[in-house]
Amino acid sequence: MSTLWITDWANAYHSTESPLAKRLVEEFNRSFYLSSKNKRGGTSLENITVNGEKVTWSRPAATIDQIQLDLATPLDNAQKVEIELNYVVQLPDAKFTGYGIKEKEHYFLDNFLMHLARWENGQWEVLSHLDLEDVPQSFGDYQVNFTVPKRKWLLSNLQLDGKTMASTSTLYQWSGSQQKRPLFVIGETEEYDQLHLPSGLTIHSNLEAPALTKGAKLFSLDKITNYLTDYLGEYPHEQLLLSQKKYDKRPFYGLTLVPGILKPFPLQFEYEIKALNTLLYDYLAETLDVHPRKDYWLLGGLHSYLMINYVKTYYPNNKLFSLIMRQPLAKLFLKNYHFTALTFEQAYLEFHEFILRRNLQQALNTSKDQLIRFNEQIGNPSQMGTLMNYLGDHEGEKVKQFIAQINNQTSPNLKALFSSIFATDKISGFDHYFNARNSLDFSFDSFVKKKDSIQLTVAEKNNIGFPFTLGWIKSDTLINQQYFNRNQLNKNIKVSALNADYLVINPTKKLPEYNPRNNWRRLRKIPFKPLRLSFIKDLENPQYNQVFYNPRASFNAYDGLLLGVRLNNKTVKLRPMVFMVQPFYASAVEHLVGSAFLSYNRFDENKDIYQKNFVLSGSSFHYDTNLRYSALRGGITLIRRDNNNLRNNKKTAVNLFGQYVHRDGNRNQTEAPNYTIGGLKYIYSNKGALRYSTFNGQVEFSSTGFGKIHMTNDYRQLFKSGRQFSIRTFAGAFIWRKDSTSPYFDFALDRPNDYLFEYSFFGRSETQGVYSQQFIPAEGGFKSKFNNPYANQFMLTSNLSFGLWKWIEAYGDIGVYKNINQPSAVKFDTGLRLNFVPDFLELYFPIYNSNGWQTRETTYPEKIRFVLVLEPTTLSQLFSRKWF
Repeated sequence: MSTLWITDWANAYHSTESPLAKRLVEEFNRSFYLSSKNKRGGTSLENITVNGEKVTWSRPAATIDQIQLDLATPLDNAQKVEIELNYVVQLPDAKFTGYGIKEKEHYFLDNFLMHLARWENGQWEVLSHLDLEDVPQSFGDYQVNFTVPKRKWLLSNLQLDGKTMASTSTLYQWSGSQQKRPLFVIGETEEYDQLHLPSGLTIHSNLEAPALTKGAKLFSLDKITNYLTDYLGEYPHEQLLLSQKKYDKRPFYGLTLVPGILKPFPLQFEYEIKALNTLLYDYLAETLDVHPRKDYWLLGGLHSYLMINYVKTYYPNNKLFSLIMRQPLAKLFLKNYHFTALTFEQAYLEFHEFILRRNLQQALNTSKDQLIRFNEQIGNPSQMGTLMNYLGDHEGEKVKQFIAQINNQTSPNLKALFSSIFATDKISGFDHYFNARNSLDFSFDSFVKKKDSIQLTVAEKNNIGFPFTLGWIKSDTLINQQYFNRNQLNKNIKVSALNADYLVINPTKKLPEYNPRNNWRRLRKIPFKPLRLSFIKDLENPQYNQVFYNPRASFNAYDGLLLGVRLNNKTVKLRPMVFMVQPFYASAVEHLVGSAFLSYNRFDENKDIYQKNFVLSGSSFHYDTNLRYSALRGGITLIRRDNNNLRNNKKTAVNLFGQYVHRDGNRNQTEAPNYTIGGLKYIYSNKGALRYSTFNGQVEFSSTGFGKIHMTNDYRQLFKSGRQFSIRTFAGAFIWRKDSTSPYFDFALDRPNDYLFEYSFFGRSETQGVYSQQFIPAEGGFKSKFNNPYANQFMLTSNLSFGLWKWIEAYGDIGVYKNINQPSAVKFDTGLRLNFVPDFLELYFPIYNSNGWQTRETTYPEKIRFVLVLEPTTLSQLFSRKWF
């Protein structure tokens, strides 16, 4: 061995080009990228000696948190050398990853000591810091001397060997044997309780539980550690840190489903779930010597399994909302909602099924660093934990047997060990379930009910041969169930009806499925499931056809205040078939208006073209005073992404559409009031936190006698200074045009005509007043309004903006356009943009354009333009990007 690798994760904070910096940006965390250099931290390494002699070392440009050490004389097997490093660590601001300088004079230190990289299977495992809460090194021995000012206290999960007081400082001497992750907390006032357990373990905790006494916490922690000892063995060290900061980074998301102000959980239960969830990360890392990223299926799965099994053991049949449902008022309004019956165990199933419905699941054996954030923290651990729970026995002996042999196996053999102990050879297609993105979905392939018997076959869509059960449900009670092995899939089965209400595949539901609804068949004379109306969105209930109704309010200039209701079947999980009907009473015209759509999504789990969407929609509102329009649109969209890398933001889509529009005519119209338009659209998007790029190309053909093609490219770049540069380019031309007397279908410089009724205008026909000042970033994209801003031959424009300070930007637009039989015209405008929330809330103040200085005009307030989006579902996309 002539090369050694040393891990220096403290230096991951040195550059905005480090793997850590790039990872944070990938998940739309821009705080590190935009931070000043003195906030970031890093390592200053002076020299390295091996056996007292200086050696050559280097940092690879792509992985600055790793050090390559070149030895003058190669090492033989079992040969020992002494490596000495002299370095200084500048701590980062803790807002980036939770570690470093939390606040003035308060520090939380993790992964700031250099150590040898992990050696496995005859090679170095060089792992960069990615803020994944993994432990990159093998077990090691530590002796750490720490000097801090006398006014401060110091806490660690190492063993305190000595403490020497001086006049202005205190020397702490710590040691640890066969330990992975030394942690240190430094502060001015000690905020951790010391809890001495009967086992001899001391837990230092600041986990928030103000209503619990120290004795109650001690009781819970003793129960938790005894439980973990039964599965994982005794914790191998005497000190353990239980930090609120650690919990906040990786909480149990089942506890966050309901706002804490409602106090939905018993205090002791909530404390134990938080403590167990946090302790498990350290407990698993310090007892199991497995690869923290390659073997994440094991670590994440065990974490979820031990959480599930703990609640089954100590809180059997506990429902997450049981405390809320004891309140008479809540019980009255929520008793028919399916989520109120959600057990702790079922929460894990719902977590994974949530991601299945988005076709964003990833194979169980995917490396931790390749998982999207939701799957890393929730989806994959939930799937593997429920799988262990399904395959394991009641007492957990199989899981204990598996854990007992883990440390004797290399990474490639762990899967074989799991398959051997859990007998996965009884599951045909298990490798596809484990190694690919295939989901599980049982269904009745055939079903014939006779007087007292049922002839049926059960299928699984991906031919994954899990054993299954059939259950008979009567009055919401399981009255009987029968077990079937994998060989009885796709075989004729005859069973008795037993006078039940439903026959169900896997009625106790232990595994996540893509569509549990098709597991249920009603046995009554009327085979259709009954309808259930609900006010708020619910979990999917396979016993009912669910319809949700929500009051809605909106506004536009011609319909006035719109009051109505939205009827839809959207549950928390996406559904393949979705409908929405939204009738409104329009106060200004005293008539009904509204919209409706029907959408069907077909997902392909292992193809780049992963989604096929079929939509039929219609709307009817007023487009001018007492003038109604009605539009009917249908379309097919194929959406493509990189199926092998779901962290990649690049997507493309092709949309084929057709639309019919009927409008009430008026004496001022010169164009046909009714028309049909068909088209083909291509969309490319790569929406990153620093670089945002989209391209939209569209060809349209109309019954009114025109054909046109137009393209829009939008690019944004965020610089380290916090300033953003953006450029949008539009190019459009008519292929042919029979009637050019009306500008209705023309390209528009400053305000699109929106003949496809795609945009949410408050007053789409207004040319004066505040409604006309609404800005839609489409077509020409100019913010200033001009006389005769339409083009029936071609238009080419460019819109630029550059950040000046925070959300204040300067913008400039320039374009050329031409009408038939007229010379081309060139226009430009400039001004200031207040970019409060990009694409959702913006103000534009024109300063100078082709017409001259705008600020000198007495009518200047009428020239200010605004962007305002009020749709909550659109705004929610801002907060979900980092998860999906």
